[in-house]
Amino acid sequence: MEFRGELITLKELCEDYFDEYITMFSSKVRRILHVTDEGCERQFLYYRLMQHDRREVFFFCMFDNASQKLIGSIELRSPNDSRGQLGVWLNEAFWGGGRFLEALTLIVEAYFERSGIDVVTAHVDTSNIRSYKALKKFGFIDVATIDGPYGKQYALAYKRRRHSSAP
Repeated sequence: MEFRGELITLKELCEDYFDEYITMFSSKVRRILHVTDEGCERQFLYYRLMQHDRREVFFFCMFDNASQKLIGSIELRSPNDSRGQLGVWLNEAFWGGGRFLEALTLIVEAYFERSGIDVVTAHVDTSNIRSYKALKKFGFIDVATIDGPYGKQYALAYKRRRHSSAP
């Protein structure tokens, strides 16, 4: 399965992408996401691949259409995940320009259709203002401020927009 937009293409996670994923998972992104070990991240990818194959997560690698480089990933997890359903990162060389918002646009409706779930939640560290503002711009609303594993987090939610059939 693949979702193509103007700026990016989302491709299902596969083992062929692991090396490029690890390379683009920069020290800055690792710091923001509190990831300290490359080996653990590779184990995480194998685990997510298994979960994706079993349809337990919706996990896609993000490719820049201009450069064809893997530049990030986006995943939607169980509604019961304590971290929120949405997980996304984008290499800082590609921040700005709408790639993050396009990735959300491409995946969220497909996830709603596939899962039958009508709400996506996200938790963002209060220090990660850039991601928080991008989620708000997409249409996520504030639900609460919570205690996360690394400090305070914003809890946000995005509700499926149903189209009215009224004339």
